[in-house]
Amino acid sequence: MRQTTTLSILGFTVAFLSLISFETKAAPAENQNQVSVWEKVCNQGVTAACRKAAFVLEERMIEADIAEEETALRTRLLGVSRLGCDKGDVASCAQLYFTDSTTENLKTAKETAEKSCSKGKSESCKILNKINEAAEKSAEITEADLSTFENFLASNRR
Repeated sequence: MRQTTTLSILGFTVAFLSLISFETKAAPAENQNQVSVWEKVCNQGVTAACRKAAFVLEERMIEADIAEEETALRTRLLGVSRLGCDKGDVASCAQLYFTDSTTENLKTAKETAEKSCSKGKSESCKILNKINEAAEKSAEITEADLSTFENFLASNRR
């Protein structure tokens, strides 16, 4: 059940990231060096660096062959996304929710996007729509999974 939701949200994250403009993709070795620099700058409070680091980490996480590598990349991705979100960056809050779909992260992402959208920032309004769509899809998946599980239990009670 959790894996289906995670895969759906990861796919949705890729669609979300296409909304945000980034520089052209660099070679993998170059990305590894750049992401370390972006993480350091993100730690200094520059939210654009948090977004760039998150973008590259997300790509690397999707391409990871080894579960341990994916887990390490996910941890780094959550770290830079949380830092950016704590500074009020809408895209970072959305990335945090898309990577770790907890109720708390959803609430933070929605509040940050709504606040920015209400100030007339159209990109924030687009991100808010994507957050809402992802939350709806996640709820639908959960309901479908619960229904399937309930049917499974009912059929095994006989």
